Amino acid sequence: MKEYIMAEKYLSTAKVIDGVLILSLPDAISPVVWQMELGQSKSSALEIRDNGQNQFVLTLKTPRQDVLDIAVYTNRDLAIKALLVTSAALEKAQGHLKSSLTPPPNGYPVPALSLSPKAGSSLGALIKKILTLSAVIAGAVLFILLILFVVAKLFLSPPSASTVSDAAPISADEFLENR
Repeated sequence: MKEYIMAEKYLSTAKVIDGVLILSLPDAISPVVWQMELGQSKSSALEIRDNGQNQFVLTLKTPRQDVLDIAVYTNRDLAIKALLVTSAALEKAQGHLKSSLTPPPNGYPVPALSLSPKAGSSLGALIKKILTLSAVIAGAVLFILLILFVVAKLFLSPPSASTVSDAAPISADEFLENR
């Protein structure tokens, strides 16, 4: 019961500030504040692992397959709650992350979390914009060609022969005599 009261008092929080994920995990067996720069690594994964001693470990799996323990929990629900809080912080930060261009110390990249499928869709958005722009330009060119065709038909065609009569010209005297 005491453990439940403590868990209610101390809750895990996560924030992303200037491209750095900051986890505050006071409800772990050994409370910890943990941070990770998100812009230096391609991808990594956070997961909950059972260590076989009735404890649940929030871990980070790096691109090199290293497994780093972040916090240990006696209750699986608390570990999952910490994972969900972290996920929510990353979702809120999506699109506001800055990638670091400086190389990591010792050549080993700081692991970063994969944000979501939407993060990779910027290429798709760029392709969609290019296709839309191409369609607009093609439509404008076709419209201009249509206008030029109509103008050419109106002004460059010879006058029609329907205004000239087929009869041979006659003199004024002949005209007056036939009257």
